[in-house]
Amino acid sequence: MRQIHVQYASGSELIEDYLRDLDFGGLFVRTTDEFSVGERVELTIVFPDVPDGVALRGDVIWRRAPMRWRSALLPGIGVGFVEEHHNRAEFLLDFCNGELSALRVKGRRVPADFRVDILSESKKIQARAKDISKGGLFVRTETPFAKDSKLDLLLHLSQSEPPARVPARVAWSRAVSPDVGIGVEFLFRTPIRRAQITRYVRDLEARLSIPPPPARDD
Repeated sequence: MRQIHVQYASGSELIEDYLRDLDFGGLFVRTTDEFSVGERVELTIVFPDVPDGVALRGDVIWRRAPMRWRSALLPGIGVGFVEEHHNRAEFLLDFCNGELSALRVKGRRVPADFRVDILSESKKIQARAKDISKGGLFVRTETPFAKDSKLDLLLHLSQSEPPARVPARVAWSRAVSPDVGIGVEFLFRTPIRRAQITRYVRDLEARLSIPPPPARDD
């Protein structure tokens, strides 16, 4: 699988090249190198606000070869992201659009996908997490909850450990498809639980970021 380094001067440049009409998002990558349609590639996307880069894997869905005459159409390839990187692509797009507001989370959101059980009025509602930060969580659910409602959440962060029970407050809700759900603020009762969530978020951030290449011994 070939690696492609994609450098942008700003997030707005990335937005211009983003392919929104694909099922899981995609990107137009400017290149004169030859790629085959269907070829799996891994992009390392870098711009000033994300200097460590973000890895996104996808397949080449079309190719535009260099023109023999002057044209406004730049040569390159269209890369459609794989399904398992869809949340990561949405996170990156939200970041570039400036939609990671302090109202919704305390700190940066990172994409996540795990089971969340919502405990409310003696009921247990199964839902899924879409993203998480050290201070809050976006939960995909069609069950409506009023703002400032108090909930208990069971976060299934690991298959090898019991779910983490965290009290939370509904900070906002969204009823517009496809991201129907609620944003919650964690109400930690113990420093142990806060440390557990912080550690989980840091692990996700580490997986999202691309480490710098090892130093060469010249």
